[in-house]
Amino acid sequence: PVVPRGHSVGVIGCKGGMGISTLTLNLAAAYAQKTKSEVIAAELRPGQGTWALELGFTPSNALESILQMPPSEITPDEVGKHLVGTSFGARLLLAGENSMAMDLTGMTEKMLALINSVTLMSPMSFLDLGTAFLPGFEKVCSVCSEVIVVTDPTPTTVSRTKVLLSELRSVGSASGKTINI
Repeated sequence: PVVPRGHSVGVIGCKGGMGISTLTLNLAAAYAQKTKSEVIAAELRPGQGTWALELGFTPSNALESILQMPPSEITPDEVGKHLVGTSFGARLLLAGENSMAMDLTGMTEKMLALINSVTLMSPMSFLDLGTAFLPGFEKVCSVCSEVIVVTDPTPTTVSRTKVLLSELRSVGSASGKTINI
């Protein structure tokens, strides 16, 4: 039997410090509370996790643990073992804080396997993509149902966001998806 995939929303910006992680969490919380349905939010920023600290959870290396596995072993059951429940209804995949410990070998395939697992586990998922420096950025964005681009009004950020939007249009063209901006 074919298992339907859920809707995935990636949240990204041209630089850090613009509230992308907070927005991703808030979207997941609001959606979970409004719909009373299963929601997963994932910090897909290896070694740059902030959610555990911000939400008062024990520091976690769940994302990094999953990304050390071969892609074939990154399954919904395995991912489910690493999710943390919250009082606001969403389950979270937390990233660790140590960016120096990450081996980026085969990271794109591992990220894609992880996103595939999450979309099989939940009808709605929100993915904190951080910036375009994410391993496999183009492929990760191409498998998202939607991508929200965050910016701020400073001229430099607006210029950098235009470059990011151009890159996303290229990703959309290459994957056969229409990117509405």
